[in-house]
Amino acid sequence: MIELIIAASLSGTFLKGTDLNRLCQDASPQCTSYVLGVVDGSRAAVAADRTFCLSREIKSSQLRDAVKHHLEEEPEQRHLPAASIVRQVLHEHFPCPKPNGR
Repeated sequence: MIELIIAASLSGTFLKGTDLNRLCQDASPQCTSYVLGVVDGSRAAVAADRTFCLSREIKSSQLRDAVKHHLEEEPEQRHLPAASIVRQVLHEHFPCPKPNGR
């Protein structure tokens, strides 16, 4: 794992989707930790934009499983930065309600 982070940091992106896909096999704790890190970072960075909304009932395993499923179903996106993939999945699976019910 350390080698993966060092190599990725030298390339300018910490993880690619291919790396995250590898981590997400067998419900790895590293996969869950990465997804939750992106969630926390995205919440702080885009609080005003509200690109995704998570209820208190959402479990970390649900977030991990959504990302894992996306990586399995969309292998052509695995070359993208892993954080971008996670944010895309969160936006698609956990959208914020439209203002005024629209």
